[in-house]
Amino acid sequence: MTKIVFSLFTLSICVQMLSAQLALNLNLTIPDSLSKKHPLAWDISNNASRAETQLDRVELQADTNTYSGFPMLSQTVCHTGQELRKLRISARVKPIDHDSGRAYLYAHTKAGESYIQAISSPWMEKNDAWQQLELFIILDVRVSEYIFGVALEGNGRLWVDEFEVEEVSLQEPELADSLRYYIDTFFSIARSEALGREAIDWDRLERDVLMLSSEANSLVDLHPNLAYAARRINKHSLFVLPQVVRQWRGEDNDEIANRKTFLPSMEFSSGRRINSRTAYISMPGVNSGHEPSLQKFADSLQQLIRELDSPETDSWVLDLRNNTGGNCWPMLAGVGPFLGEGVCGYFMNMDGSDKTAWRYNSQGSFIDTSLVTPLSQPAYTLLNAQARIAVITGPRTGSSGEVVTIAFRAMDHVRSFGQPTAGYSTTNTSFFMPDGAMLLLTISVYGDRESIAYGEEVEPDEIVDQSIDGKDMALERAVEWLNQ
Repeated sequence: MTKIVFSLFTLSICVQMLSAQLALNLNLTIPDSLSKKHPLAWDISNNASRAETQLDRVELQADTNTYSGFPMLSQTVCHTGQELRKLRISARVKPIDHDSGRAYLYAHTKAGESYIQAISSPWMEKNDAWQQLELFIILDVRVSEYIFGVALEGNGRLWVDEFEVEEVSLQEPELADSLRYYIDTFFSIARSEALGREAIDWDRLERDVLMLSSEANSLVDLHPNLAYAARRINKHSLFVLPQVVRQWRGEDNDEIANRKTFLPSMEFSSGRRINSRTAYISMPGVNSGHEPSLQKFADSLQQLIRELDSPETDSWVLDLRNNTGGNCWPMLAGVGPFLGEGVCGYFMNMDGSDKTAWRYNSQGSFIDTSLVTPLSQPAYTLLNAQARIAVITGPRTGSSGEVVTIAFRAMDHVRSFGQPTAGYSTTNTSFFMPDGAMLLLTISVYGDRESIAYGEEVEPDEIVDQSIDGKDMALERAVEWLNQ
């Protein structure tokens, strides 16, 4: 590897130096002349964070009771290169107190305003020692800038010091048989199953992955390269690390894995009455594969609908603007009282062929005839079967959030408002790798009840600004239509 370490300073967000783009001030130096003690070229996103002038290091302090979000130290670097590149990024971190939250190194690559790939390191170990976190990012002709830094979630304090950015040499590899078999397994699945596979230059993509793997000595070394390849195949495809798969299933927590309880991080739907006729529900995403948690999500949403319903309720608002996706099956089971029994959409090809149905009935949500998320309580039925429903979407409504959006298409008493969705209305299917990693590969598109294909953004029936002068214009317009 060739190490790149600089102690230059800049105030610009995205720094370009002639034809090369460089990460700056990696040792977090803070000039004594600055009135605001802040490492130049870096952004600290939370007021709870500060920099130490004499020590040239940054303290991140996370307090979920005081601050929204979590503190992040980050730098943005412009990129205009045409060649394939791989960078190793590392930083030293040290907990200041014993209850420090989850700290990790992260990086994003972007093409203009669109994100290409997001990467994070394993979490910091909870001890008193300085630790080095590292990750790899891959740059190609699509990348206009990359962002890297350290984040701290939860509660606690953390020192951050001594970033390094190293260029990894790319050359023809001589891989062990086990590593070559792993790469071959990935491409065997992708070549035969990926959406749009006919248009992909598979030989070039596989050649690039082999070059990126030139210094690989273990399966772990291959993971970032295959994560990159997955996003080259399709913007919705993902390569999920084995430890993340275990977390997703709840298998990393013995208490949760061995008992029928739900994940403590699970976010549930919320609701309220808007007026005597109209009730409002906001449904978040569900980023889990832990079955007790999925059932709890569906049960609690049906219970919320039951509690808000009344003989006078003849209209509902379903707000999906913060539904970034995850697992669609507890969502469909939860909103089943609105959808009604039967088919509510499809996974299918663009021409409508090879359809697999999404269904809901009193048992829960189904893929074709297979029950996926069962309800543990009797399914609820709306008191007013003809109640009107307004669905609100926005640019954060993505993936499985778009499944729910499309499930309400072609219903007589439903109208949608807001902004177009994120544009991930494509089907991801799980394929497991030999070490427990998971390839979430995009294989088809979403279709509505009438087999109309999507695949990109889903436009609402009425485009409405999200807010003007603090007013929620999409919600106001939705309620206006409901109460006509």
